[in-house]
Amino acid sequence: MPSSETKWLGGFTSADGSISATVKKQKDTMIGYHLSLRAHWSQRPILAGFFDGDATITSFIKHRRGGYELGIGTQIGNKCCLIIDEVSGILTNLEIEHTQARSKRDGMNYINVNKRSQVEKLLRLIQPYLLGSKRLQAEIVLNEIIPRMKKNLHLTREGLLDIMSFVDKLNEYKGGLRGKYNRDYFIKEWIKK
Repeated sequence: MPSSETKWLGGFTSADGSISATVKKQKDTMIGYHLSLRAHWSQRPILAGFFDGDATITSFIKHRRGGYELGIGTQIGNKCCLIIDEVSGILTNLEIEHTQARSKRDGMNYINVNKRSQVEKLLRLIQPYLLGSKRLQAEIVLNEIIPRMKKNLHLTREGLLDIMSFVDKLNEYKGGLRGKYNRDYFIKEWIKK
């Protein structure tokens, strides 16, 4: 019976891999030719597979002196440092800036992509390969949140309220309210003033 790792690799190979046999002239062999076998997988679907299984797409609000700051990010977590090292290598090959850390609290290894431009680059690369709710979350970030942030709408009350409706939608795909900041919070906060 195949292991889950074997099935996983088989799925990636079926979806976006290739297996090839190449014959090349080579003088130092008995017959003058060399046969080489190769299996190859595109990095984007593999990264999307990790992302579907072990990642979150997040938005975060930080209370700053004089106002609030909106940010977006992604985090991939796994207990196996070898998997995280592999994902980190793929991100490096794709020239996506990221950080890598191990949490002493939960023993997990994490990769974080937090710069808006890098989150956008990552999500655009892997979006075609994402499945289910992760695909919908990526669409919200790419089509609704980032374009509004590029226009600096998150720096005004009206703009932040508009964006928070998409943040709330993003959070619905992850089971509802995350943290204390949602659209209703800001409506109540600013109506008081």
